[in-house]
Amino acid sequence: MPAMSHAATRFALVIGNNAGLSTEVPLRWAEQDALRFAGILSELGEVAPERVLLLLGRDVQAARLEIARLQGQLEEAHRGGYRTELFVYYSGHGDAANLHLGNSRFQLNELEAKLEALPADAVLSILDACRDNSLSGRQKGARQGPSFDVSVVRNVGPRGRVTISAAGDGEVAQEADSLQSSLFTHHLMSALRGAGDTNGDHEVTLSELYHYIYHRTVVDSHAQTPSVQHPEMRLGLEGEGELVVTSLERARSKLVLDAGLRGDLLVVDDRDGQVVAEVIAHGGTVRTIAVPAGRFRVQRRHNGRLWIGEVSLPWGGNAVVRSDDLDEKYLTAALAKGESVDPMPWSVAAGALVQQSVLGETPAWGGILRVDYRYPRLPVRMFVSLALGHARANNRTVAYRHWETRARVGASYSLSVGPLRVDPSLAVGIVWVEEIATRVEGQRIDRVLGSGGTWRGRTLGPIVTPGLALRVPMAQRWSVVIAGGLDITWLRIARSTENTFSGYGVVGLETAF
Repeated sequence: MPAMSHAATRFALVIGNNAGLSTEVPLRWAEQDALRFAGILSELGEVAPERVLLLLGRDVQAARLEIARLQGQLEEAHRGGYRTELFVYYSGHGDAANLHLGNSRFQLNELEAKLEALPADAVLSILDACRDNSLSGRQKGARQGPSFDVSVVRNVGPRGRVTISAAGDGEVAQEADSLQSSLFTHHLMSALRGAGDTNGDHEVTLSELYHYIYHRTVVDSHAQTPSVQHPEMRLGLEGEGELVVTSLERARSKLVLDAGLRGDLLVVDDRDGQVVAEVIAHGGTVRTIAVPAGRFRVQRRHNGRLWIGEVSLPWGGNAVVRSDDLDEKYLTAALAKGESVDPMPWSVAAGALVQQSVLGETPAWGGILRVDYRYPRLPVRMFVSLALGHARANNRTVAYRHWETRARVGASYSLSVGPLRVDPSLAVGIVWVEEIATRVEGQRIDRVLGSGGTWRGRTLGPIVTPGLALRVPMAQRWSVVIAGGLDITWLRIARSTENTFSGYGVVGLETAF
């Protein structure tokens, strides 16, 4: 029976550094990969957030201090009689003998010695860095490259040391901008979220983890990059049972992939274009992927064809993805395998509008139409909008009719809160105002004599509009939009320029296409 994490106290040391030696080109995604790995350990790996030591962009001295701090925590847990398990992750530059933390070197021999001295029952180290030759140190139980036998790991237990490296002898670990991650960590994260759960028991064990990341990294590096990358694993374990790395039962939200799905599936965060998971579906089996609440794009490739759809995942709920939920799209030759596609970058929204009139306190009622374009892999939208409003007011002597037309162009930034999206925005544009004032007595004279007192006024001026919108997903491509803002206007009235402030509110529907 697998060694479940509730029987142990778990700790993590996670290090990411985009900068290397002065002669090395800075990486783009190393620190982000480290942050994501730390998050998934807390989410699915049963590592309490206060037991995750995270170092981003720090040097060797900082790493040594954190390891010393970690030793104290492990010793305290052992004195309490707890079994302890430790996860170590590094993403950044490196070579055969060193990790490059900025312009400083952390010798692998020193790191291994410090980890060996820690009083942890089991240590899993994952190093996503380049290598020039094989790692030094203990080789007990090692199986490298394609000769790795999953059955061997099933007979060893969760006591000892395991090291997984992203690249083999003389190989480089490669990043992929289309994935916003290194190739190795992309498949590592996919495996931990459930793509590696080959037997469907909602647990990802060490053997399943390595089996998945080895084969996926080899296949994709062969297809997409100049050099092939072969992950390697060194085992030094003994005892009974397996080491369970993540449990999908801990997930608050899950995507359930229907048994009818076949092909290579990408799950892409709708907020920022980050590829959350990649799954190879062979059909006939329901697959579960643990992801946080939010909106996601699902892409499926099979037999040279491409299907894309969107799904909204609520807090604490599941969403089932079926073949019928995905629409087929034309697959262009320029689209690289694994690259995320935004199936519906355009959206149009229409809603009811209530606006404070720029020439008085009387509210204007009307409607608004807005068209948005979402930039690929960025939480940024550009939009244009047209709003029409009408107000009426009367007193004892004069009846007013008032029309306002606003045209705006602007940009917004999307912030996700679970499945909801909050978009602060800034727009500029013009407002056209027309007002007709009629004397009440003049209306009576009109009816009798055909003439009366009527005045027309028109003016045009610039506007600046800060705003805020909340989008609540309702169906695959539909959302309810609740928005508000403040129009700052400059209008020419009675031969002088007046500055006015007027608020507005909108409730409407939006659809993506």
